[in-house]
Amino acid sequence: MKTCLVGGSVMDALEERSRGKRRFVISVSEDDSTEAAASRKFMSIVTDDLLLEIFIRLPHARYLIQQSTVCKRWLSLLSDPLFTRRFNQFHSHELSHSPPYTILIRFAHSDRRIYEVFSEKSKILFGARSIQGNHLHFMTDPLRVKGSFQDVLLTSRFYHAYSIYNPLTRQRVPLPPAPNKGLQEICGLLGGLKDSQLCYKVLLIVRAIKYEDQYRLDAAVFSSDTGKWCQSTLSFPRTLAPMFDFWGECVASNGILYCFLRGGSGEGLRGLAAFHLSNGSSSSSSSSSSSSSSSSSSSRCSTDDEPIRIQFIHLPVGFGRGWRASRERVYHGVVQGSLRLSQLIKKKGNFVLKVWELNPNYNVNNNKDDDDDLEWLLVHEVTVKRNGTNRMFVVGFHPNKGDVIFMFCDCVLYKYKIGQEEYKKIGQLPDGKFSKDMLDQLTSHMATFTLVHPSLPTLIPTIPSV
Repeated sequence: MKTCLVGGSVMDALEERSRGKRRFVISVSEDDSTEAAASRKFMSIVTDDLLLEIFIRLPHARYLIQQSTVCKRWLSLLSDPLFTRRFNQFHSHELSHSPPYTILIRFAHSDRRIYEVFSEKSKILFGARSIQGNHLHFMTDPLRVKGSFQDVLLTSRFYHAYSIYNPLTRQRVPLPPAPNKGLQEICGLLGGLKDSQLCYKVLLIVRAIKYEDQYRLDAAVFSSDTGKWCQSTLSFPRTLAPMFDFWGECVASNGILYCFLRGGSGEGLRGLAAFHLSNGSSSSSSSSSSSSSSSSSSSRCSTDDEPIRIQFIHLPVGFGRGWRASRERVYHGVVQGSLRLSQLIKKKGNFVLKVWELNPNYNVNNNKDDDDDLEWLLVHEVTVKRNGTNRMFVVGFHPNKGDVIFMFCDCVLYKYKIGQEEYKKIGQLPDGKFSKDMLDQLTSHMATFTLVHPSLPTLIPTIPSV
């Protein structure tokens, strides 16, 4: 006699052979039959309101995902937007200080390998999957991570095949084929919530053409509201960025996508390109100030009332130029919704770290009607001491704590508390020891994507039929 566990109930399997074939006779004990009858009676009398009160008090979203597979009734209750709002409100105090987060590090532009950093709360959400790693391991298609918003990712299979993906629920929604005029220059994901429902836009710069005095950019934007791509053309003065070479992927902050722009040969980082996909002005402007200046050009999609606008943002005062602005020494990311820029250089045996934050309220506080004058705030300037370390570079900001960053010291990944010399080892490059040349290649193409997990996983809406 064998004993097996099926659906959480113990059943005795009596094995016997007949006509050369193996058969199993399942005997259900009286206790199991009584338990099943009690469960059916409970389900017949319990109200939806009582079930919702029970579900709202479950401690983690992972439990909700499990409960949604019990029956169609429970799935319907858990999929209701009203329940989503109530669950988020009930657990908001738990996440107000430090919600779970996961940081994904991609080593090369075309690389499908993902190196993951889980917070302690994120490990609880993902369970055993946080030990196995690789959020995308279950997919048969070779996907690359291209952007992130909250707890969802923008992934691509080819230059024209994109999808929105939630790694916790494993929900994936493919987008319609994107316009393809050649190798895509840059892409980014801009997301938001409308009545607790995800709404988003995807930006593609599919081609950049160089003219004598300007660049022409062929852009396409996908909107989850319309379910289709909208194409437009942007122009950009060559005087601001002669090379107009994008570095890395876009970072989203306050409804704007930001990307690094490289200057001339050997110049390093020249500034940032800011893409406004909504609420933009149709006018073009140009000015300069001691801290930053901008120039913008806008173009309307033929099927969309909101223009796309590109703006150039200069680097802050005190930002090192030339080799100090090389790719491995600079990083940009988001902390509590605000854009931050870091520079880490070696000086007299130690490393000097500077971190700036772009002030999104500068124009409002100074009664300005445009965004030509932007303000960078220096929030950190410290000497980082690490004996025996030859190479150090920032790969991520803590999404909730402004004084914590993630950085590699040679091949070891640390969580570092700025100004307090607190290092916590959280990982190491997966392939062991790297040569200097290999590290140069890694840092030149490395990209970081941060997932911040709400109390309830984001449900990706289906694409509207066009």
